[in-house]
Amino acid sequence: MLFVFEYGQKCSYTKKGISYLNVENSVSFLMYTSGIIIFSANIEFINSMSITLKGTGDHLLGIFNFNIPRKLNGKKMIVPVKSGIKVTISGEKWMSEMLKLLFKYSNGTFLDIGVNLGQTLAKVKTIDPGRNYIGIEPNPSCIFYLQHLIKANNWQKTTLVPTGVYTSDCLLNLVGEHETHGSSTVIDDFKDESRFSEFFSKLVPLMSFDTIENAIPDDTISFIKIDVEGAELEVMQSLQDAIKKHRPIILLEVWQNNNDQLKISRADKLNDIVKSLNYAVLSWKEIGHPPFFQDLQDSILGESETDNFILLPNENKEEIIKALRPS
Repeated sequence: MLFVFEYGQKCSYTKKGISYLNVENSVSFLMYTSGIIIFSANIEFINSMSITLKGTGDHLLGIFNFNIPRKLNGKKMIVPVKSGIKVTISGEKWMSEMLKLLFKYSNGTFLDIGVNLGQTLAKVKTIDPGRNYIGIEPNPSCIFYLQHLIKANNWQKTTLVPTGVYTSDCLLNLVGEHETHGSSTVIDDFKDESRFSEFFSKLVPLMSFDTIENAIPDDTISFIKIDVEGAELEVMQSLQDAIKKHRPIILLEVWQNNNDQLKISRADKLNDIVKSLNYAVLSWKEIGHPPFFQDLQDSILGESETDNFILLPNENKEEIIKALRPS
């Protein structure tokens, strides 16, 4: 049996005894099997690149390693598929547009806390390839993939730190729906199995930022992105000295509190930290066309209708807001 995979529209068909499975983009590969039929015809290839196979056999993507040519922010790049793992680069268009504007405002290192599979890394390197990037990620499965992503694109001035940021040096369980799930968390109070259709757990290392800072390139940190699925309070507590020193622009995800007392309490502590650092909190409205964001306004963490915020040092607030207005 011969399966031919082509990237195109989502459909499947048979021609001259060959099963064609059309998926996305512009790469093709072949798979041969011999003897008795190994796989049934029920194969679903979706955007997340997962495959369901009935009969004998596991997930087909776990067998194949291949590269997909893509374009992001007008630049060509390679998206590798490794052991069934693949980064999705098409989301959060507002971030690409925001970074394009902010990178004109300030040079310096981009510190990415909670890299996952490199969604923000790809944006940074296709917008400003020469910018120093430091990515902090505790999940070893994500680190495995990120190393291939960086190598495939020959991205320079890129440092990976295989740990998470926390208030102390420790080991904690990272819990999520699958091995590289973007919503995985280390916070015990958010490890509710009802959040996930499946349940995956692994021990991961975490360190204070003081420990990490001793091992990373010594440079001015101009930007920090924090996306740590509920651990924002501990990360911000650990970063306070660095924020006082560098006064970076901070992109921060904080869940809406939805009248949850635990989330309200944690968000209140976060807002107190931000105030003590003399930072302003702004949110915006996402729109469906460039620049994909509008109406920057003062906000309160946890009380907005969005999960995404930008934190600005008050001494530079008006200047940065001006830089965020597309010309």
